[in-house]
Amino acid sequence: MTNGKPKFALGQILATPGALEALQESGQTPAFFLAKHSQGDWGEVCASDAQLNDQTLVDGSRLLSAFDTVRSRCEW
Repeated sequence: MTNGKPKFALGQILATPGALEALQESGQTPAFFLAKHSQGDWGEVCASDAQLNDQTLVDGSRLLSAFDTVRSRCEW
């Protein structure tokens, strides 16, 4: 669980074309998801990726997060 405070400064931000399309279709902003990411909410990643992210906060390698948009949740 996060406390609303960033755990790290955002560096280079990357998004796949599919993610950008999903944001446009959902009407959500990247800022919403970037805030979650910077607070240590990794979203829908597997347990091993979440564990790697937690280690990254110590060693500085890559961080990965994946989130569902409001539109994708409605399609379940």
